[in-house]
Amino acid sequence: MAEKKSYDTKYEMKPNNGSLFACKTKLSDKSPDYQGTVLIDLSEFEIVDNQITVSLGGWKKQWAEGTYLSLKASKVWIPDASGSAVKRTKEDDDVPF
Repeated sequence: MAEKKSYDTKYEMKPNNGSLFACKTKLSDKSPDYQGTVLIDLSEFEIVDNQITVSLGGWKKQWAEGTYLSLKASKVWIPDASGSAVKRTKEDDDVPF
């Protein structure tokens, strides 16, 4: 018989990481299918007009109650002329086109 795992350990959120879990009940058609949290370390992002833009990555993971999405937030990357990824900077936002 397989040993049951204990999930009593409190989860500690890490900066720029989060999780989305499937909602078990929906109260209306506008209720989300997934819900969760992300801890954003604002010191790693440029804040413009009290807003930040982040790139999100998600990985399907398993836990005791099913599947969830593990999230990672990072700076937005844009490709350069050669197709290589480069970090987006504030100067990119100031270009008037």
